[in-house]
Amino acid sequence: MACLNVVTSRGVQLAALFMKGVDMALLANDACGAPLPWLMCCPWLYFDGKLFHYTLTRSAHAKKYFGGL
Repeated sequence: MACLNVVTSRGVQLAALFMKGVDMALLANDACGAPLPWLMCCPWLYFDGKLFHYTLTRSAHAKKYFGGL
C-alpha cells in the first residue's frame, strides 16, 4: 500500500460515522446478552483507518477519470 499523503476531513468524518455505527451495534449486542462474543466484535480487528483513507482517495481519483456514474 502506498503512503498516505493527505488525510481529508471528509475521510475523518466518514470513518467517525462508521465507528459510531459500530458502537451502536456493540451496544445492541450487549443489550441482547452478547450473542456475538466480544472477540468477534473488536473494531480494531476489522477496521483500518489508513486503509479506509487510502481507498477513499483512490475512489476520488477514479471518479475523476471515469466521471460520476
